[in-house]
Amino acid sequence: MILRGDYSRLIKDSRESLGITQEELGRKINEKPSVIGHLENGSMKPDDVLAKKLEHFLKIQLFVPEDETETQLDTTSA
Repeated sequence: MILRGDYSRLIKDSRESLGITQEELGRKINEKPSVIGHLENGSMKPDDVLAKKLEHFLKIQLFVPEDETETQLDTTSA
């Protein structure tokens, strides 16, 4: 399993669809708002523990099987 290439956009879109701020998300998952900001702008990748917290709270999948990344790359470059 590897981290999706579009993880930052997925985190931001999911948070915004819930109508919460970076600060609110940080409080909900016990992380600093700056961490959420770094994740959303792609300057930081989540470790396994943080990724699981985000996946659980936002109901998203950040890690995908390695063979699915090529399909994902094809759709994001179009």
